[in-house]
Amino acid sequence: SVLYWRLFGAGGWGPVNDMIYSVFVFNRFGTCIFHEDYTPNQKRPRGKEKVWVPTQKEEDRFKLTAGLVHSVKYFIMAMSKKDEVADGFFGFQTNMYKCHYLESATGYRFVLLTDPGVQFADTKQPLREIYNTFSQVVSKDPSYTHSKTCVIVSPAFGDHLHDLLCQLPFHSAEQSV
Repeated sequence: SVLYWRLFGAGGWGPVNDMIYSVFVFNRFGTCIFHEDYTPNQKRPRGKEKVWVPTQKEEDRFKLTAGLVHSVKYFIMAMSKKDEVADGFFGFQTNMYKCHYLESATGYRFVLLTDPGVQFADTKQPLREIYNTFSQVVSKDPSYTHSKTCVIVSPAFGDHLHDLLCQLPFHSAEQSV
């Protein structure tokens, strides 16, 4: 896991709190079709189609992330009473990060990795908005096919996602463009 640090004025260095680390979109086959890491002082190119060919290291990271989320989700559902998980699985937390999760009825999975200080309740609506953006921009794009290997290359999706995340209170000021 990546932990980012920033300079606290005269106070020295410290961890970056309450920030977004990464966003993942997985299709119903478990393939990562969109991914973006957020780092302090990042400048995101806008309006450019992202020709995305992940490296082997990225592929491994995506598979581990998808597998971890899948395993934790089904473990929690198997170990919980039916009425305890009525709202479904929406994430888990470690001491290094918090994983926020939304799964659509069609099997698309939206994962947001944040600082542990970000509350689950604060990400429910943004995850729904990411899904709505996906539905409006990607699903209606004639060049996108809902196949196992089709990744999102639409610049509109990345730009909408970036704009949405920049509006969130836990999006670090150093991350904005």
